[in-house]
Amino acid sequence: MTDRLDELAGRLDRELSTLYWAEAARIRRRGTRRRIRAVAGATLAVVALLGSAWTLLRPQPVGPDVEFQGDAIPIEAMLQPSDVGPDFEIDNAHTYLAGEYPTWQFAQEDACPRYASLNIDAYRTYLFMRGQIVARKGDDEGHTYVFTEARRFPGEVARQVMTDVTRTVSACAVYRTATENSTPSRPAEAERSASVIDRNFAGEESLMVRTQIDDRDTATGEVFDRQVVLAAVVRVADLVAITSFYVEDPQRLRELAKRTASRLCVATTAC
Repeated sequence: MTDRLDELAGRLDRELSTLYWAEAARIRRRGTRRRIRAVAGATLAVVALLGSAWTLLRPQPVGPDVEFQGDAIPIEAMLQPSDVGPDFEIDNAHTYLAGEYPTWQFAQEDACPRYASLNIDAYRTYLFMRGQIVARKGDDEGHTYVFTEARRFPGEVARQVMTDVTRTVSACAVYRTATENSTPSRPAEAERSASVIDRNFAGEESLMVRTQIDDRDTATGEVFDRQVVLAAVVRVADLVAITSFYVEDPQRLRELAKRTASRLCVATTAC
């Protein structure tokens, strides 16, 4: 069991750029991975948006109860359990000061061949970042997880971040890469695709990105594993929030994004 959980922890770290786990032991203990079977028999799960270093190599987040001045995003400005559903609670709340966290959900340096040529770095200039999971109480498997983060940017940088999401999705619309599901007896590769499926449904700017990974048998071309994530990106003034989950339900995410945008008004006078 320990070996399986170690493997799962490694896979989560590669696949979830939106998660900021506090320690490796927590992943092993909870064994968190989202898998939902769609009616067609496809598995909806975590999407590998980038390869990243193991969580112990990342800068550790500042405790959520630490008080900050100036550019801080208050906890009240984040999506709350009451926005998501009955019996939900906040889990894994974390904050980072400017420059402490170097990556981004849409950064794909190690995956998409065309990403590097875009020279995207606006997301690195955030002034403050806060993130958390909102989950149903007692859910240790991730079935109800909603991931959300918000970053404050200087000047007009937030607008550029929104543009960079679109640029990344366009450049990395379809590409192929290796998959850990490849074995000597069944060689396989992953086909990754992404698209913007909706715009302007929340905040001053918003877009919804659907990302899918199909693991294919290289001999037959058969898809034997499918992973999907929906992410809503919302801008309110100098704030950009990303809310995502692993359910093929754009309308549900659209509603959560509207609530996210409303919450962001707590952290700005622009509303």
